[in-house]
Amino acid sequence: MKNNLEPKIQSQTLTDRAAVLSPADLQSASVPSLIAQQAKAAPTAIAVGSGSQTLTYSELESRSNQLAHFFGSLGVGREQVVGLYLDRTPAMVIAALAILKAGGAYLPLQPHSPRERLEFMLRDAGVQVVITRSELAAHLSANGYRVVAIDRDAAEIARQNSEPLSGSIREKRKK
Repeated sequence: MKNNLEPKIQSQTLTDRAAVLSPADLQSASVPSLIAQQAKAAPTAIAVGSGSQTLTYSELESRSNQLAHFFGSLGVGREQVVGLYLDRTPAMVIAALAILKAGGAYLPLQPHSPRERLEFMLRDAGVQVVITRSELAAHLSANGYRVVAIDRDAAEIARQNSEPLSGSIREKRKK
């Protein structure tokens, strides 16, 4: 995999990570909590990059919190599987992190897989929500699940709270 970061930025990012994460942190913390910790320690460090798109830890934390709140409004919570039907872009990372923050699990779906395979996987996993983009949504039947298009629903997602979900919100969704 080719590294597109300038050497100075790459060095800064690796140094920032080393200063924050200890072996004990890695063994006992969840991915969302490690990202939140890194966002506080090094908010301007690059967290995700793909081509010309980059996100800082602060941006990743904020946008994943907004999407997690949006998922919460759709009833995503513990023991619920969300279909993750996105290309490998920063949007996919935001969505995966948001699903975990909402308490759910994600089912990665390969873009442009045969429709029959996608529908079988979605039914078999009991998926009720699929996150995708408008172009890929055309490959889904949306029978039995809600399709969230990250581009089409961007304005509604952006209106969500950018603060982390509180424990009380998660508790309400468990019931």
